[in-house]
Amino acid sequence: MRKVMCQLFVVSVLSTVLGACQTSPKPAPKKPAPAAVVPEPRPAPKPVNTREQSIKRLLADAEYALSQNQLLMPLNDNAHDRYHAVLLMDPDNSEAKTGLQAITLRYLELARSAAARSRYAEAQGHLKNARDLDPKNPLVEEFAVILRKEIANQKPPAPYKPGPDERMIDARALSAKSPEVIAQLGELAQVARESGDLVMIHARNDAEGRWIYQQMRDAVPGFLLRGDIRITQQPRIKFVPRLQ
Repeated sequence: MRKVMCQLFVVSVLSTVLGACQTSPKPAPKKPAPAAVVPEPRPAPKPVNTREQSIKRLLADAEYALSQNQLLMPLNDNAHDRYHAVLLMDPDNSEAKTGLQAITLRYLELARSAAARSRYAEAQGHLKNARDLDPKNPLVEEFAVILRKEIANQKPPAPYKPGPDERMIDARALSAKSPEVIAQLGELAQVARESGDLVMIHARNDAEGRWIYQQMRDAVPGFLLRGDIRITQQPRIKFVPRLQ
C-alpha cells in the first residue's frame, strides 16, 4: 500500500512539472504607439512686387546717372528719363520729383561754371536746358539776367579757325534746320562710316547737338554712329580716329 501511494505521488509531481513546461509564457504588453505629429502649415510666401522693384532699380540708376552728369544725354540712358519713368508708374514719388529738381540745379551749376571761364555759349546751353526742365524756377531767371549782363560786357570773340579734322556748320542755317544743313550732316555721316572715326558734335546747346546727331544717324541706317556732344559757340563736327 505504501508503495502504491509513493508511485501516485511521483506521478502527480511529474504531471505538475510537465504541465508547467507546456504552459506558454504570457506575451509582454505592447506599448501604445506615439501619437502622430502633424506639422504646422508653412506660411505662404509673400508675393513679389515687381512694380516696387522696378521703381527701386530706376531710382538707383537715375541717381548714378546724375552723379555722372548724364542729365539728358545719352539718349534713353540718362537721369531725366529714369526719373520720368518712375513718375509714370508712381506720380507721387517724392524721390523722383526731387531728382528732377536736382537736374535743373545741376544745369545751373554747369552754367555758372562755364560763365566763370568765359565760355558763354556753353553757359547759355546749360541755362536753356535748365529753363526747359523747370521754366518757373526763379533761380533760372535770376542767373539768366546775370549771364546777359556778363555777355554784354564782353568783347566779341575772335573768329574760330577750324582744324584739318573739323567741318564747320553755318549757325543760321542750323537754326533754321535748312535742307542744306541736313544734306551736309548726311555727307559727314557717310565720312564717319567710311573712316570709322568717332564724331564729336560741337553745338550751341544740348538740344541742337541731339538734333545734329539724329540727322547724321538717320543718314547711315544700320551703322552705329559713335561720338559725343560738346557745347560751344561755333557749331562744327570734329572727326576723332579710334584708338587701335
